[in-house]
Amino acid sequence: MHTVQPKHTFAHLISQCRVPRLSLAAYTINMGKILLLSIITLLAGCSGDSGPSSTDTSSDRFATLAEKVAFLRQYVTFRYNYRSLDFRITYHNNSTGLVPGPSDWNIRIVAKVPPADLATWTSGLTRVSKADTSWLSDVPTSINYSGVSEWFQSDYKIVGIDTKSAVVVYKNSNM
Repeated sequence: MHTVQPKHTFAHLISQCRVPRLSLAAYTINMGKILLLSIITLLAGCSGDSGPSSTDTSSDRFATLAEKVAFLRQYVTFRYNYRSLDFRITYHNNSTGLVPGPSDWNIRIVAKVPPADLATWTSGLTRVSKADTSWLSDVPTSINYSGVSEWFQSDYKIVGIDTKSAVVVYKNSNM
């Protein structure tokens, strides 16, 4: 049996390559440039508008219904009409910093609304027989919510309504 021997060995072919070799100093400088560009890209990707500011605010610091609604709208996506509104909003914007993450929120509302709007508050939620109402004591309010007797729930939301007085209590929290 006859085997064919290669004309050149792999080591010989590699030694013939004319690839410029970097000195250790040049290699270190190039790696530093790459690292710096990576950091700048990461920071640029994390900047800009990243949601509302962190807050722990209650409605008693606002004088008018319009001021309360304007502040609330910074932290919720729904747009409802209110006759009276009280709330406590705790929001931690975790989208800034070296390692951004999801924000934490605990939005609690007690509101008197137009009777025709009650159904929009419970749309898509599941009716439940009762709910934890301990959170209501954290909302500074003069709205009488003692008639709230119908409860609805989803993953993060609890909504209670008083159909006779058109009062809504609402909690949306991931805390």
